[in-house]
Amino acid sequence: MTKLAALLFEVSRYFPTFLSYVMLLRLWFLDLRVHIITIYFYCTHSIFGSKKKCVKVSTSQLRRT
Repeated sequence: MTKLAALLFEVSRYFPTFLSYVMLLRLWFLDLRVHIITIYFYCTHSIFGSKKKCVKVSTSQLRRT
């Protein structure tokens, strides 16, 4: 048995619900990490920078008979 497994076994003997909370928090933190990386990429990448484009549209109103 590794040292980590032995430690988790001892902790689970005294706090039986501790490991379930750890596993639940692990899932949330992994999901949070993915979202933080996505937001960081969106805020820092040059393709998402604000570009001001001025588009001129001209229309002519011709009356057809």
